[in-house]
Parts: sequence; C-alpha cells; structure tokens
Amino acid sequence: ALAQSGTLIRVFGSNPCGDGQDKTINITIGSFNAVNIGSDRSSCAVDAVNLSAAFQGATNSVTWSVQGGTTTGTFSGTTANGNATTFTPNAAGTVLIRATTNKPSGSCNTATYDEFTLTVRPLPTVTINGSTTICSGTSANLTLNATPNTTITYNINGGSNQTFGVGGTGTTPTSFSFPTSVLSSNSTFNLVDVAYTAAPACTQTASGSATVSVNPAAVVNAGLDQSICSNSTATMAATFSGGATGGSWTTTGTGSFSNNNSPTAVYTPSPADISAGSVNLIFSSTGQSSPCIVVRDTMVLTISPAATV
Repeated sequence: ALAQSGTLIRVFGSNPCGDGQDKTINITIGSFNAVNIGSDRSSCAVDAVNLSAAFQGATNSVTWSVQGGTTTGTFSGTTANGNATTFTPNAAGTVLIRATTNKPSGSCNTATYDEFTLTVRPLPTVTINGSTTICSGTSANLTLNATPNTTITYNINGGSNQTFGVGGTGTTPTSFSFPTSVLSSNSTFNLVDVAYTAAPACTQTASGSATVSVNPAAVVNAGLDQSICSNSTATMAATFSGGATGGSWTTTGTGSFSNNNSPTAVYTPSPADISAGSVNLIFSSTGQSSPCIVVRDTMVLTISPAATV
C-alpha cells in the first residue's frame, strides 16, 4: 500500500520483441477523514447530555447538528464545533444527532459524518388515591396512576422506605392496582419518589398519600359447653371484645333467654329441647363498625332427664 504523496511509479510494456517506452506516474495520496460518535442512547427530559466524537484520519473538528426526530434542543457554545459538546433537549421525544467532519486538504476533501438517535424519556410521575376503611386483619386496594415500567418508593406512617414496581407499555401514566398487606391499625401510605426500572432512571420526587382506616374486628366467645338436668336452667358466660360493643343470643331450639342481649342471660330449655337432649346456643356480636361483619360463637347445652323416684 502507498503511504505517502509524491510516490513515483515507472510503467513500461515488455514482450519478446523488447521493452517499450516507459512512463513515470506521480501518485498523490490524499488524507482521509472519519468520525465516530457512538451508538443510540437514552436520556431524561431536560437533562443535558454530554457528547464526544472520536476523530480518525485527518479529522480535527466536527460540527454538531440536529437532523430530525420528534423534538429538538440546543448544543453548548455558539458554534457547536469541536470533539465534545453538551446537548440539552427541549422536551421528551427522539432526536437524530449528527457530527460532521471538517474537509481535509488535498484530493479527499469531502466531509463525512456519523449519527445516533437520542431517545429522551419523559420524566416519570405517580399519584396515589383510594383512601378507604377496612376491618382489622384484612387488606385494601389502593390505586396508583403512574408512568409504566417504573418503581415507586413509598413509606407507611413515615417508616422505612419500601418499593412497588409497575409494568405496562408506553409512557402515558396508567392506573395500577396497589394492594396493601394485611393491616391491623390505621396506615397512611406516603409517596417518596418514582423512577424508571431500567436506566436511565430519571428519578423524580413524588408527593401524595392515601390513608387506610382500620376498624377493629369483633370478637365473641359463647363460653364453655354446659350440661344441665331437664328441670334446671343454664346461666350463660359469654364475652365480647374488639370492635363488638355487645352481643345477642339465639338458639337452634325453642327455649327462651331471660335477656337475649345479656352475655350472662339465663336459658330455659323447652320440652322440645329436653326431648332432643341438646341444643346449640349462639352468641353473635353487635355494634361493630362497617365494614367489619358480625361474628358468632356457639356453645352446646346438653340436657339430661331429671332423676325420678
């Protein structure tokens, strides 16, 4: 290969009749030029992007320019010349960025260029809603309106940070279900920040909260099973706690309570109860706050025939 200009080449023809007249050719080799500015990449909206160009051959400068896309932006400096610059996009979208070389002297005085596509991500967002009331020992479903494919950082009642990831497609904020864990007390879910799961993260501070109010579940105990004689009555020993403010007795038989709403009501079996030999007595909670439900507990009253002489 020829490496420098001014190389002389002597050319002549030759056959059995002898050599022909020779001729000398002067070869001039021009300096080539090239540039490499790297592959396609992504950035966050309004964030400045550092650009650099790798010169090759006779290249000693490049001019940066936007050649197309769905958005534009500005280069640092007034001429945007040189091997390095900073580009600040105006908005989210795509930008085709080009670096064009200078024209070298000599026969190869044609400028060349390299291009890459910059994808500018919109800044991620998230909001939370769905404040609600549940019963202790259950969970709630809150709603996040978030940019798809992001990770949301939040805390509960100002505690340690936790994360929740959402999928989806595109960049338009979308509604996502956010199920809580089982809760036993009032809990406020506070947003901290949101970031794309894959780089660049484009992390943004988030605000907003949703509160899950937790009502205590009702708890009742009908007491231990009892046995009585057919000519006796049974005194109940029920208890209630949690969200229950009281209780009420019912029977699967036909006997009667002295006071259906008293935990210590006295039950008098009916002839049908005595004949059956046993009856179920059920104590049900009352006074619990919605959405907590009525809870029940059952005790078995066994009735034996009275002794006869």
